Amino acid sequence: MAVYENIIFALFLLIGAFHIACVFFNWDWFFKSFQASRVVKAFGRTGARIVYGLLGLMLILFAVSTKVDWL
Repeated sequence: MAVYENIIFALFLLIGAFHIACVFFNWDWFFKSFQASRVVKAFGRTGARIVYGLLGLMLILFAVSTKVDWL
């Protein structure tokens, strides 16, 4: 089980960090992608940055929670 926990930890941590980096650097290529453009249309660019920032934070918190057995 420890190998799977480490893989899940690394995967969710990297994906969360990627979303945080996209929000911080405001990358056009990310926010113009198909899925992100739908969020941008619904909430605006600033709202989409907030949504993806919260999503990245939740993914990082989930990764940490799997490592320290919060869940």
